[in-house]
Amino acid sequence: MSTAKTEQVTTSAPELKEPKRERSSLGSVLARSASSGVVTALAIAIGLLWSVPTFGLFVSSFRPPSLINTTGWWTGLVPPGSLPSRIIWM
Repeated sequence: MSTAKTEQVTTSAPELKEPKRERSSLGSVLARSASSGVVTALAIAIGLLWSVPTFGLFVSSFRPPSLINTTGWWTGLVPPGSLPSRIIWM
């Protein structure tokens, strides 16, 4: 008499693991949002607005003190009355 051993073979489906999502660092989130077109346009607009008073100081630095106190810096670029009024009010 022979005794046969029977082995049970069990197969199981491999466990599927969800891929780990790496948490985005604050720097990467800021870098992605700063590279958008809206943020770029806003930065350019702020830069241009910031430059206006700086340019005004530059123009005023070449003008005599009496004119600085009585007229605006833009009159140093174009004297008053030199442009036709219809161009100014268009």
